[in-house]
Amino acid sequence: MAEVIKIYTSPASGEETVEKSVVVAHAGRGLVGDRYYRENIDGDNRNAITLQSIEAIEACNRQLNSDFAPSAFRRNLITRGIELNELLGRKFYVGDVLLYAWELCQPCDYLQRMLNADVLPGLLDRGGLRAEILEGGEIKTGMPILLAEDKESQTRVVCAWCSKILKVDSAEARPRPISHGICQDCSKKVFTEMATPMQEFLDSFAAPVIVVDKEFNVLAAGKKALILAGIDAGQVRGLRCGDIFGCIHARKEEGCGNTTNCLNCVMFDAIKHTHKTGMPRVRIPAYPDLNCTSGDKRIRYHVSSEKIGELVVLILEYVEEEDR
Repeated sequence: MAEVIKIYTSPASGEETVEKSVVVAHAGRGLVGDRYYRENIDGDNRNAITLQSIEAIEACNRQLNSDFAPSAFRRNLITRGIELNELLGRKFYVGDVLLYAWELCQPCDYLQRMLNADVLPGLLDRGGLRAEILEGGEIKTGMPILLAEDKESQTRVVCAWCSKILKVDSAEARPRPISHGICQDCSKKVFTEMATPMQEFLDSFAAPVIVVDKEFNVLAAGKKALILAGIDAGQVRGLRCGDIFGCIHARKEEGCGNTTNCLNCVMFDAIKHTHKTGMPRVRIPAYPDLNCTSGDKRIRYHVSSEKIGELVVLILEYVEEEDR
């Protein structure tokens, strides 16, 4: 789920940011108590609120081998689970507060001086957004982020086999429709009445697919996932996701799922969330660091998850390598 995980304001330029659990947003003016708030303004305030993703901050820290806190980047809202650049020129909601993203918030020399580090290359086109507040209200940590058109129409998650509605959530964040789901009735039919082998079913997916149990152990993987991982089907059972794909943190003594880095792992979070709630994660951006024969590299993909019985199916989409 795309959501707000941190909120910061600063009373004046150059002063330290203050973390808050809730802030009041006034249309056309800004966040109460923040340096960009304008009491009397003629026209729009395009700098009313700034946003930055935790994924971009973590990527910058990895590139610099640093450990800057989210507050150091001086954005108002820190988000998780959404590509902020895709909101540019669009209306979107944070809870019930309606925003419009005017421009990318590129890193500046001032931020570089404040951090005393060369952050410009790592944050170029990944420095977040500047937005105008169109409709005010309260913004709290944990609030969902939705495109305006998504919030205005009820979204369904349906079974790819029979089109039965799996989930409808009109109260909070609504996952976008995806075709990866399969209902309990169809899963029984596929694996028993139709006698479709699990491997054949997983191989039919166009995207890499992995089946994981509640202990985070991989039980099976589709053909595309095996090719991506560079292993055979007989090698996956009992391993964890980080072991299969060569996550550099899985090589640590604690093992995949047990290191401090795993707390921010998108794949690990998707498995845990879907097992606990039964709700899917839908196309959450991930930037894992992998160990390969040619040296460590980073790939980028979007993670989706669906629960079938006591198992979770993970789908990896838009897989592409990033230059180190």
